[in-house]
Parts: sequence; C-alpha cells; structure tokens
Amino acid sequence: MKSVNEAYLALIVGTSLLRNAINSKSLRDETKDIINKSLNQDPEADARLRAAALNGRILDEISNIVCSDPRMSAEMSTAIAVKRWADRSIDIDLFSTDTGASILAANALAKCINMRGTDMKVTGIVVTPIFSSISFNDALGKFLNIMGKRIITRRGISVIGVTGGLKLEVVAATIIAMLTNARVAYLMESGELVIFPAIPIKLSESLLKMERSKEDWEELVKNGLAEYRDGEYSLMKWVMNLLNITTQSDTY
Repeated sequence: MKSVNEAYLALIVGTSLLRNAINSKSLRDETKDIINKSLNQDPEADARLRAAALNGRILDEISNIVCSDPRMSAEMSTAIAVKRWADRSIDIDLFSTDTGASILAANALAKCINMRGTDMKVTGIVVTPIFSSISFNDALGKFLNIMGKRIITRRGISVIGVTGGLKLEVVAATIIAMLTNARVAYLMESGELVIFPAIPIKLSESLLKMERSKEDWEELVKNGLAEYRDGEYSLMKWVMNLLNITTQSDTY
C-alpha cells in the first residue's frame, strides 16, 4: 500500500514545449523545420518526431532546452509548482495524445524531470489514442479509463495538472478528478498555481439499473449518456468507463 505521505501528479502534456522551443537559438534549423511541419499537421514530419521521441539528437535538443529553462514548458512549470505546493516527493505520470509532437514533448519532459533528482520522478508515460480513435466518444472513453484507473490506485495527495493539453482532455480530466477525489491544478500565465478544491461526485444510481423502459432510454439519449444503434439502446462507452472507475474507487 502506498504511503499517505506520497503525492501523485497526472500531468496532461500538450505541445507548448515544442512551440516555445522553435524560438530557441540552440535548436537546429532542421529540427525547427520538422517541428513546424508537424505542428501544422504534416504526417511525415509528425512520424519523424514520433521516431525521435525514443532516442537521438532531437530528443536531446528539446530536453536540454526545457532543463535549461523550465518556463519553456507549461507542463514543466506546473510540475515544479505542484511539487512546491505539495511539499513532498512526487510521482508523475505524463499523459500525451498519440501525435508524434505530443509524444516527443512527453519524453523530453520525462528525461528532464528525472534528471532533477529524487524529489520528482516520472513513473509512466501514457499515450492516449485520441486522434486514431474512430469517434469522439471512443476517444473520451479511452482517456477516462486510462487516467481513472491510474489515479484510484494512489494514496496520499493526487493532483491532475491541466495547464497543457487539449480542451477535451482538460474537461475529461476534471470529471475524473471529481469522481476520484483528486485535485485539479492550473498554472496561470502570471505564475500563480491554482489548486481547485476536491469536489467528490457520484454518478446517478439510475445508471446502474439493468432494466430500463423505453422512456428511460430516451431520456438518457437526450442527455447524451446513451445511444440508439442497430435497433438497440446502450450506454455510451465513456459512461461505462466512468461507472467502472466509480465501482473500483469504492474498493480502495
């Protein structure tokens, strides 16, 4: 069992580091060109960044930039601020989307964070298949499932950093925080860290019912919690994942 004196940060990673690194004089022109193309949705350039995320000169370049100046990354600045707020060592999971740019940023951050010492340690890099998912609901369901399961196994202080990343991730992460009694952290441009209070919520017990009337199903469809497909009603996948997270959290 984890000590209650430990702290855990689920940090959503976007591409702020790469966008800021483009203006760095220490970055090669070739690297700047690849990053620019990737951020403008060039699939070939993004594939090169995905390959570079594992090892090599580009990863070292980006990592050195953020290590020399943490302000180059909203995520790195958030991690440092949360560590200071928690006043204890902190385990960090980095959550990136499935683009090469986001994966590279996450790996560069991990490399830099782990170089800082034992007060902050990256315990995992989680790639959420948002852009390769077949639908919005599928992507949301996967994200809720992945992040929720990691948070409910933690003891002590749990924080979700939402300064970076997609708006979709931020909204979903806030829902997860409410369901798992975690805190939400956002770093203002002024440098002020805002820690939102834990506001525990539970899904309506009516969602757990096995038998529903047509009127019940229609109400759920109207509220965006269910769908009617191929002649059958069913709860949205992301709702099922939320129910699963809630059930598991009650056992910890």
